[in-house]
Amino acid sequence: MRYFWIIVGLFAAAGFAYVVIPPSAPGESPKQVPTPAVAPAPAVTPPAAAPVAEATLPQATKPPAPINQGGLTDDELPSANAGPLTTPHAGHTPQANTAPVATPANPAPATAPTTAPTVPSAAAATFDILPADTKVRQDDGSLLIDGKWKITGEGTKEKPYVITWEMLTTAEHTFDPRAGSRKIPEGVAMLDGKWVKITGYVAFPLLVQQPRELLAMLNQWDGCCIGVPPSPYDAIEVRLKDIVTGDARFATFGHVTGRFGVQPYISGDWLIGLYIMDEGTLEIEAFGGFGGE
Repeated sequence: MRYFWIIVGLFAAAGFAYVVIPPSAPGESPKQVPTPAVAPAPAVTPPAAAPVAEATLPQATKPPAPINQGGLTDDELPSANAGPLTTPHAGHTPQANTAPVATPANPAPATAPTTAPTVPSAAAATFDILPADTKVRQDDGSLLIDGKWKITGEGTKEKPYVITWEMLTTAEHTFDPRAGSRKIPEGVAMLDGKWVKITGYVAFPLLVQQPRELLAMLNQWDGCCIGVPPSPYDAIEVRLKDIVTGDARFATFGHVTGRFGVQPYISGDWLIGLYIMDEGTLEIEAFGGFGGE
């Protein structure tokens, strides 16, 4: 009985298959049941790497390879850290680098300074010498300049030149920076650096108990209110060899001797001073009032 139901089941299954799946025509491929399409999964793109600044990456420095001159082998070539090749390869004479140096087609012109250098007034206070018309050596040994100015002595410390104010003031007509004239008469210029002696009025600095400087002048002046103020042409700034003490501080007239200098002091175009004297000594002739020999 069991077998009977098995055979009935097989026939039932075959009939169901015949109804559901019709038989294919001869030579025709069996129909395939279509497979539902599945959408592909979206591609995942990895995030782009952040750009790295080129300046932050250390650059590997590779030493330049030595130039193989004269057919040197690899063992004979110097290393990157070696010094210059001192021993030439056999049969090879090192050649000097004769490659021309590149010169720019249009070299930039030199740049001129925007401001002129500042020259101190004292350094610019030079002068030219105005030659004397005549210089005559007289029988007594004195020198006569232009037939007017007599100079005695030899210009040494032992025998200084004895000069006059009238000769010194001749520079007023030829040395005037404001007028563009910078010539010193030869009779005056020759005194520069020589020892001279001159007689005139003197004035010490005010309120100085032990002065070591004085002003020798053609005209009397008390340094303030009495007399005629001096000009650069009729005054000499004297630096004394010794300090003046005692009653000598009240001297107003005398002989001044020392090493003379013609050194114009100019501020702008204004002449402030012209004559100086160093290592000066004073022979007093008068105290107060108008002095005289």
